[in-house]
Amino acid sequence: MLALVCLLVAPFFARAATTTFDETDSRITYSGSWTQAFPCTLTENGTFVGSQGGCYNIQPNCTTSFKVSHTIGDSATIKFKGTSVTVGLLSSDIASVISVDLDGASIPDTLDMHGDSKAFTCAPLVKKDGLDGKKEHTLVLKLTGASKQDALGATQIMIDSVTITTSDDSDTSSTDTSSASTPSTTQDGSALSTRASHWIALGTAFAMIMTLF
Repeated sequence: MLALVCLLVAPFFARAATTTFDETDSRITYSGSWTQAFPCTLTENGTFVGSQGGCYNIQPNCTTSFKVSHTIGDSATIKFKGTSVTVGLLSSDIASVISVDLDGASIPDTLDMHGDSKAFTCAPLVKKDGLDGKKEHTLVLKLTGASKQDALGATQIMIDSVTITTSDDSDTSSTDTSSASTPSTTQDGSALSTRASHWIALGTAFAMIMTLF
């Protein structure tokens, strides 16, 4: 009887959580000529502070740092376990085209990161849901060329962060959780929003058990 109770109750307590880590995390492997980059500092009037060679014009409250490459063929590989993955990239009117490969399959064939803003904007441009949470996945982002919408023909890929969604019943024992930054973990809203329905279902399960006595 105890085994029957556990079988009926256990599914109602599985909850999802999200973990976000930045571009310096050890779960991201970079191949090629990537560099660490930073936003330009602005004055209170919105003008650029001098002596900032190599900085980037980033919209406020976007990011404090990121990885960037300008070389076609350079790639970033992300290994993780989870039910979904989201990669935060930077987009602008001089952004490029990248390929996105998950577990050997393209999603989609290419991604044009071109945007309307002259300042770089943080955006979750790569996102995939419905993954097997017990399997280790490999996501590869590769710079393939300039956007056809960019008259300058610039080539660059800029990675800011990665967010992974996991569930309580996922086996994450073999996932590398070491990180150069401290990840933030929060309960996923969708899991919390269904808590009430789980308790209703739990009550129904106990009612079914009582009829067996």
